[in-house]
Amino acid sequence: MSDTNEDGENSASQAEDTPGTCGVDDSRQSSENMVRACALADLADDPAQRFDLVDAAGEPHRIAVIRIEESVYVIGDKCTHADVSLAAGDIDPDECSIECPRHGSTFLLETGVPTSMPAVKPVPVYTAEVIDGDVMVHLPVEVENSPAEGAQA
Repeated sequence: MSDTNEDGENSASQAEDTPGTCGVDDSRQSSENMVRACALADLADDPAQRFDLVDAAGEPHRIAVIRIEESVYVIGDKCTHADVSLAAGDIDPDECSIECPRHGSTFLLETGVPTSMPAVKPVPVYTAEVIDGDVMVHLPVEVENSPAEGAQA
């Protein structure tokens, strides 16, 4: 027996819309793993912090975690124009963006898209959730093609 909301949708399968949920929501949950980045209380408002995480396949992910009021954003920490840590850049909370400290490229925190030159490629954006006070980041896991390609996992 399942509960339905007033729109007739299954409320048991709906995620709560709570502060701290951030990033781009995609349906690749089966090909991702969730890794703790830090405690939410350890994040100051506005400055970015760099973390090096490792996914289930042992692949490293260098990320920048940014808190703006009650929202948390997680992006790849390497500027796509130069090998520079974005966590050292300035945050614009009104534009929800971060500026590369070396050449001034600005990236939107929600999409990773650059809005100014010289960068033209977006940085990765990671889905994150705040669970029991911890910032949990969904890291993609590269799945190699196997002979049973197309089989369901």
